[in-house]
Amino acid sequence: MKKLISAVILFITFFSVNVFSQEGDVEVFLIDSYATSELPHTFVLSFFTTDSVTSKLIINNKIEKEVSAELTDNHKIKVDLTGLTFDSSYVPFEIYVYDRNGSESKSETFQLYIPFKKEMVIENDPGIYLMCLGGIIFALPAPTYVSYNKENYFSLVKEIPLITYYSGGYNYPDSYISLEYAYVFKAPIKNFMRVGYKQIYQIPVLEYVSPGLNVFTNFLGYNGVSPELSIGWFKISNVFTVYSKYRYNFKPGEKENDFHEITLGLYSDFFSFNF
Repeated sequence: MKKLISAVILFITFFSVNVFSQEGDVEVFLIDSYATSELPHTFVLSFFTTDSVTSKLIINNKIEKEVSAELTDNHKIKVDLTGLTFDSSYVPFEIYVYDRNGSESKSETFQLYIPFKKEMVIENDPGIYLMCLGGIIFALPAPTYVSYNKENYFSLVKEIPLITYYSGGYNYPDSYISLEYAYVFKAPIKNFMRVGYKQIYQIPVLEYVSPGLNVFTNFLGYNGVSPELSIGWFKISNVFTVYSKYRYNFKPGEKENDFHEITLGLYSDFFSFNF
C-alpha cells in the first residue's frame, strides 16, 4: 500500500508542475481567468506565451474577441459580460495564437466559472425536471471501500463543500471547506462525521489533484485525523467532476484503529458559499 501511494504522489507531482495543454508550437500559460462579482460583470483574462504572437479569445464556441493585435508574449483582456447569457455556470473558452509567420496554435479548452449564475445563466433553461434530477444526483452518496484491521467493508459517504474560495476563477476553486457524513456497513465503528480543508491544483490531461486534511468523530469517543488525496478525472455536463480519493484515518496513540478508504464520487460546489 505504501509503495502504491508513493507512486501515485510521484505521478501527480510530475504532471502538476506542467500547467498547460497545447495544440501547436506556441505554449499558453494562464495567469488570471475569472469573472468579477461586481457590476458590470467582467471576464478578466491574462496569459503569457512562449513566443511573441498575436492572439484572440473564443468564449462558449461562438463569442470571438481580439486580445493582442501586435506581436507580444504578454496578453491581457477584459470582456464586458453585460447582456450575455449562458446555459451553464462553467463557460468554456479557448485561446488562439498566431506567430510572425501566421502559424496557428490553440490552447486547451478552459472553463470560466460564473459565480453570479442566477443573473446570467438563463439561456436553454433545463426546467424544473432537470434541475430536480441534478439535485438528486448531487445528493447521491459516494460508494467507498474501507480496509479496517485486515477486514474489508462497504461504506457510503456524502461530502458537501460548504465554503469555496476563488482567487482567480479558473475551472475550480483554489480551496474549500467541507462537511461529510459516512456510514460503514457491518463495521465495528459505523458512523463518522468529518470537517475538512481541501486544496485544488489543476493539472493537464486530468481535471485536478486535491490534497486535504480532515478531523473526524463518531460522537462516542473515537476522534481522529484523516489526510487524503483526490484526483478529478473528468467532468459531466460541466457541473459534476468524477473523482477518486484515497484517505488514511487514524486516532493518535491508537494505531490498532487506523483504517484506509478508497472512494469514487462526484464533486460539485453547486450549493456552497463562494468567495
